[in-house]
Amino acid sequence: MKKRNRLLIWFVLVAVLFIGFMHPRASQRVDAASTVYTSVSAAGAALRNAMAQRKTSFSLTVRVNGSYSFSNLSSGMVTVCKQVYEEALRHTGAGNAGDYLLWTVSGSSRQPDLSDFDTGYIEVDCYYTISYRDDAGKEGQVTAAVNSALSSLGVSSKSEYDKIKAIYDYIADKVYYDYDEASSPTLRNPTSYTAYAAMINNKSVCQGYALLFYRMCNQAGISCRIVTGTAMGSNGTENHAWNIVRLGGKYYNVDVTWDSTMKHANRPYEYFLKCDAGLKDHTKDPAYKTAPFTTSYPMSATNYGASGSGSASSSGGSSGGGSGKKFKVTINNGSGSGSYASGATVTIKANAGGTGQKFAKWSGTATFTSGNSTSATAKIKVTKDVTLTATYTYATASVKAGTYRLNSKKQAGKFMSIKGNSKKNNANVVLGKKTAKTAKFKITKSGDYYYIMNTSTKKYVNIKGSKAVQGPKGSTSKWRIVSSSGGVYRLINQNGKTITLTNTVSVGADKNSAQQQVKLTK
Repeated sequence: MKKRNRLLIWFVLVAVLFIGFMHPRASQRVDAASTVYTSVSAAGAALRNAMAQRKTSFSLTVRVNGSYSFSNLSSGMVTVCKQVYEEALRHTGAGNAGDYLLWTVSGSSRQPDLSDFDTGYIEVDCYYTISYRDDAGKEGQVTAAVNSALSSLGVSSKSEYDKIKAIYDYIADKVYYDYDEASSPTLRNPTSYTAYAAMINNKSVCQGYALLFYRMCNQAGISCRIVTGTAMGSNGTENHAWNIVRLGGKYYNVDVTWDSTMKHANRPYEYFLKCDAGLKDHTKDPAYKTAPFTTSYPMSATNYGASGSGSASSSGGSSGGGSGKKFKVTINNGSGSGSYASGATVTIKANAGGTGQKFAKWSGTATFTSGNSTSATAKIKVTKDVTLTATYTYATASVKAGTYRLNSKKQAGKFMSIKGNSKKNNANVVLGKKTAKTAKFKITKSGDYYYIMNTSTKKYVNIKGSKAVQGPKGSTSKWRIVSSSGGVYRLINQNGKTITLTNTVSVGADKNSAQQQVKLTK
């Protein structure tokens, strides 16, 4: 019945205007004008993406099922737009979403407008106006700096505990408290409440510390939330923000703001991985004490450790009894590390692999009670000290067999070729012209691997030391073609060495992904 009853629609619009809804017609769509989202979750994801880009005025259309009449139409429209907004701010585990967006927003308004409705559904245009404490340019700087920091800290190869401690130490060393802003009776510098202030300016209030810790932990695969409440500071009870992180199946409080000041005074780790009772002078707001929140984020009943040394008094993540003796479980590249009572059952989970990688197996010895060494998520029984490391392999992309020329973004005008027209084994693979006959390679698949044969010499790309050479078909001529991004690939030999195209063709470890992004063209 879309807009066919003019009198009915006019009545509804008058009712909407009467209760104060005046939508900004100048706002931009977050999508194509014809897009209608058929669920709150889908609309929320679109809104989340727009907010991540720091868009300030935009709209979207969402259609939800339900029974609506004149009596509940206006409230239904309000509810739909509210639910979409709440979904956009839902904690997803992404470092730049959830709490990160929630506490970066400085103000928002949402206004609904009727697009269509019937007895079984309502279709609403939701108009949003949002202001932020930062902008897209500042957020871009934070993203680049966080990526660089996590790479330099080597978090991808660290255990769950070591990831948390590395990020905690990094922020505590780097960031200083903005006493000027904190002591001001009015909000003078909104930026001081952002991750940008902490990461780029190295100076912020507690909210900036908490946002940066949230961003880095979640991006490193550590479940982290921001919590608010009050704390007993030098000026009495003050509003405060800190974090909780998951370690060994339970959550612990961490207050990097207060430990930052303590660390600069050579007294670190007084507020690191604490249970609620162990976090001195802090009281959480009621929202973080509700059953839904505590069920989703179960807090440990005891402190993880008395210092930052990593010796745990209790991880709170085990089940089972025993004699009271405890054993240390170390999970590298995954979660589940901690100190557990003998006989405890512990859930371990591998972190997601890097670009083009997939979990292969757990390296080390343990007693599995659920799953096995090739299960990314499994359960182990603790009867001794255990160290397990999640290892990864490359997920082979699907490439259609055929004849291709291969070059890279860094060498757009040069293509993999065979030196001269040599048919000898161990002739170097070099860079040549696109028109060269020796620049054509036939790619065929065998299982998880591909063979790459030069069409002129009928020989295969092999490795010899750090060189790519031509040779016979065999074990050293097996290659994984791993998807990178933007329609390019990496060519990775079965022993993990990757073809790099600079001014030459070499084979080595993954050091420069930009020069290892190979394009396949017919």
